[in-house]
Amino acid sequence: MIEAVNKTLKYRYLFRKPIADLGRLQEVMKESVADYNSRPKQCLNGLSSDDAHVGIVFDKHAYRERLRVARENRLRVNRGEPHPCAAWDTPEAETAAARSFGGIE
Repeated sequence: MIEAVNKTLKYRYLFRKPIADLGRLQEVMKESVADYNSRPKQCLNGLSSDDAHVGIVFDKHAYRERLRVARENRLRVNRGEPHPCAAWDTPEAETAAARSFGGIE
């Protein structure tokens, strides 16, 4: 695991910044570690390292509930709007759509 962290610090942060001396290196490392620790991690189910360090625990029930609500909202919106291809279902609708695009006079 530490090798992955070292690789991320090197390629995402250190190699992208000019570092002229030890003082600048310490400054960049402090900023880089703070940024890295505040980013969500897949291995922590979307929590950041900082969240995990202070004891925040991933709540599977709340996550599943948010997914359920999002799914219901998406279905409600999708069912309330016409399908994008619905205009081509009937000859009359196809003709009307063609007129709106300037294809038929």
